[in-house]
Amino acid sequence: MKKSNKLIVGNWYKFADTNGGGVHVGQYTGNDQGFECCVCGKGCKAHTFNIWYNENGWETWGFGNNHLPAIIEDLGERENVIIDV
Repeated sequence: MKKSNKLIVGNWYKFADTNGGGVHVGQYTGNDQGFECCVCGKGCKAHTFNIWYNENGWETWGFGNNHLPAIIEDLGERENVIIDV
């Protein structure tokens, strides 16, 4: 597995949104081009997490280096998606 800023691509993380949005669970997909920071709206490369709302629907959130979320727990790799409730 690739590592990026100590986050492992493909692993699931429980994290605290730095924008005051609470605690979420998402799968880290890497440091990707084409995503701006969801906190400040700047940049074109961000650390991205897929946040799943149900088994068929997800949203990708990007965080810039200055706004990386606080990782609460590394949930590791999973066979199935984890729904963020």
